[in-house]
Amino acid sequence: MGRASRAKKLRRDERARSAELQTLVSGLKLGDWSRDRDRRLAEAAGRWWRGDAVPALVPEWPEDSLGDRLFSDRLFRSALGVPPLESANLPDPATIRSDPAQWSVAAWVLVRAVVLDGLSVEDPAVAALLAVLAPVVEAELAASKAAAAEARRDGLEPGAIAADFPDEDGPVFVIGCCALVHATWTAIGDDPLAEVLDVMSLLVDSAVPGRGRDVAEALVGAFSDHYSCERAADVELLEHLGAETSGDPLRDLISAGVTGPEDVLRIGLEVLATLAELCTTSSVSILDRATPARG
Repeated sequence: MGRASRAKKLRRDERARSAELQTLVSGLKLGDWSRDRDRRLAEAAGRWWRGDAVPALVPEWPEDSLGDRLFSDRLFRSALGVPPLESANLPDPATIRSDPAQWSVAAWVLVRAVVLDGLSVEDPAVAALLAVLAPVVEAELAASKAAAAEARRDGLEPGAIAADFPDEDGPVFVIGCCALVHATWTAIGDDPLAEVLDVMSLLVDSAVPGRGRDVAEALVGAFSDHYSCERAADVELLEHLGAETSGDPLRDLISAGVTGPEDVLRIGLEVLATLAELCTTSSVSILDRATPARG
């Protein structure tokens, strides 16, 4: 193919891509969607079940243990209420991409896959579902970027203008702001942030080799946007880190150049699986479990 024809093809592809992204959010009445969200989520989840699918079960952990904290949260228990990916009745890609409820269910199916069912992010079924969600992720991030740009033009804080997007169901939001922030809260517990940060830096380095510290700092930074840190040493550490946070570690990793939009869900799931494995225990602190790794 010559240069001219290749350039034309790239322009056609880009126009087609833009049109596809636009169809993901066009026609959505966000107010109606919010009011009817619970029913739509239940209906969407029902489409994924097969008769032989098994609800996820977790052991009863001692109160306030890492395992108890990880699975006691109402939001995170969403991962227990979706079918296992390997036996799920997946809707076709067009159905998933066109319905915000399906985005949310798909994201929690992925969370269950890597946290409860032992699938790796390289598993073909995981990779295939990530590919289905890729254009949704692109639209989600584009909407967020546009809202931030509008806020800057108006001299407002970055998050002052809401994105024209059903954020609560966006895969980046579900895996980043929901699952990862909760797993980070579980891991931190009552331990000093500096010590947890050191441990997490080592553990999550496998997700982005050589950038484990950046990933851990994004997790801790996003955590601090949702939870109060009152210990003087913790406040000092956060001031020293100094980075602004969106409250979503995945968005912050993109902003820091640690990863691009095309890999952000895969990396998020890999980090989540690492944290969940560390937290699936009756211990009350990851520092106790991580002592050999730190030595």
